[in-house]
Amino acid sequence: MTETRIDIISDTHSLISPELRRELTGADYIIHAGDITSPSDFRELQSIAKVKVVLGNNDFDGMYGALVEYHAHFVIDGVTFDVAHYEQNVHPESADVVVFGHTHRPVLDWRDVNGREVLFVNPGSPTFPRGGTGASLARLWIKDSHVLRDSLGQDPEIIELTDERPRFGLF
Repeated sequence: MTETRIDIISDTHSLISPELRRELTGADYIIHAGDITSPSDFRELQSIAKVKVVLGNNDFDGMYGALVEYHAHFVIDGVTFDVAHYEQNVHPESADVVVFGHTHRPVLDWRDVNGREVLFVNPGSPTFPRGGTGASLARLWIKDSHVLRDSLGQDPEIIELTDERPRFGLF
């Protein structure tokens, strides 16, 4: 079985930089944890890979179609994901990977949930990073129904973007 690459982003706020687009190219799936704030950016992401999206506090019902809601629970290649914009709205007890955003600060942490390890991911923000962190996204690989760990550089990771365009402290 081949590996599946999952790129995770959040809080793009209507700004998909050329560097972010280049980084996402080659992903099998893109998970966006809310605050896209742009139907055209949603369509652009769909042109790159299969997309799983939740609404954030700056998105609105129906913005990206009737099936996009504030919470999503799905399986990709045998790995169960639970995604919401706010960490307090994810359900780690029923997932292998939980994804959230909103803080614009990256988190990549394996946590014990009822005796099993669950990967918690906040990709930060590629547009408006906070807390002294740089612009970022997260990436993980799936093979044989598992998130790859310690496997030839394919560990889950936070990828810092180095785009030098000006960033605004609006968020």
